Amino acid sequence: MNIMKVGEVIFADDSDFDYFKKLALSDEEWKLEYNKHGTKVWTKTNEFSAFKMIKARSDYKDVSPEDVYDMIHDSDYRKTWDTSMVEGYEICWVSPNSDIGYYSLRCPKPFKRRDFVTQRCWLDFGARHEKIIFNHSVHHKAYQSKKGYIRGQSYLTGYYMTPIGDKDCQLTYVTLSDPKGSLPVWAVNKVASVLAPKVLCMWRDRRELVWSVCVIRGDLQ
Repeated sequence: MNIMKVGEVIFADDSDFDYFKKLALSDEEWKLEYNKHGTKVWTKTNEFSAFKMIKARSDYKDVSPEDVYDMIHDSDYRKTWDTSMVEGYEICWVSPNSDIGYYSLRCPKPFKRRDFVTQRCWLDFGARHEKIIFNHSVHHKAYQSKKGYIRGQSYLTGYYMTPIGDKDCQLTYVTLSDPKGSLPVWAVNKVASVLAPKVLCMWRDRRELVWSVCVIRGDLQ
């Protein structure tokens, strides 16, 4: 299992995707923190960091895994649904299903903005089948932290999409990140468990999600 080796560029194999899938689907050792409006959030302690791992899950009616996959996978379009995003773009390719990218975001005042350089890996099992996207932090000499930003660290952040019946899908979001800086661990753990449902609830409105996918595919001008 290679995917939580922060700083190392990897060639993800079946064991890495299987590990992420197990995290997404298994409830073993996870503590349920939130269960409202069709969205559940769990937390879990881990051996890598004092920060808790967060998992959020939600079902989407009349939306396919392909729709959600396209929306998440398009980094250029992320600004339309990620209101914290400042910049996000691809730096280089590692393999046909992996790249390295840059992402920066606003934080609530008085905290400084954060930025990340991550390697993203993905696996699409085809129409009406499961799909996986995950990332972890790596180093790139041409992309050091900018002035006014603190370089955050993603041990593992990703999405697992799977179909439900003929028309619906389930999306699970998993993350273990360290925002660095002087933020106390207890505060980050608390805020993360509160904000996690919002990552999925942004797309609860099917009309907004379908409109977003249409823009990505070029169906709308």
